[in-house]
Amino acid sequence: MSSVNPGFISHELFHRYTWLLPETHDKWYYYIPRQNKNFQISYQNFNKSVDKELKELVGYLQSKNIGTTPSCAGHFHKPSEYYKVYKLLQEDEQKIKDEGMFFFDYEKGKYYFVRDEEYKLPFQIDEFIIEGVEYQKKGVVGITSKDEKKLEKIKDLQHDKFKKKIDGDVVIFLTKAENEKQNKSNWKSFTDLIKTSF
Repeated sequence: MSSVNPGFISHELFHRYTWLLPETHDKWYYYIPRQNKNFQISYQNFNKSVDKELKELVGYLQSKNIGTTPSCAGHFHKPSEYYKVYKLLQEDEQKIKDEGMFFFDYEKGKYYFVRDEEYKLPFQIDEFIIEGVEYQKKGVVGITSKDEKKLEKIKDLQHDKFKKKIDGDVVIFLTKAENEKQNKSNWKSFTDLIKTSF
C-alpha cells in the first residue's frame, strides 16, 4: 500500500481518511485516504479505540443504526509528552524505511503493512510540539445516516459549544476546550442532546 501519514490535518476532514494505529505504540494515529464513504464498523472491538469522552455517544448512536466517522475527543498533554511521542514517531520512521511495519484499522479489524525507503516525518520536533499542544485541544465527531429523516434531524442539531459543518451526508461537529474539565462537560452535554433527539 502507499505510505502512511502522521501529520496534522483539519479536524473537519477526519472523515475523509482511514486512521491506523501502529504496531509499536498507541500514542499517535497515522492516516491514509479513505477508499469509500462506508462508515459501517465491522470490528467487534472497535470501541477500544474510541476516546473515553466519546464512548457513550458513539455506542448510543450505533445502537440506533446511526453511523459515526473517525473522531477525537481532544487531549491535554504537557509539551514533555509530545516530546516523547515525537521520539516514538522517529523510531517508526526508521522501521518503516528499513524492515517495514504493520498498522491496524480499528474500523475494519484489518492490518496494513507499510515499507517505504523514502518515508520521512512531515515535521521537526519543535513544530510538532508547538502545533500538537494547540491541535489536540480540538475535538470532532462526524455523524451520518442512510435514513433521510434521521439525516435531516442530524443536520438540524444545534449546540452552543459545537460548530457544525456538512459534507454531503456527513454532519461534522467540532468543539474546542481549554482544559479536561471543560472538554468533558462539552461532550457530556452533547451526548445528552443526542440521546434526547434520537
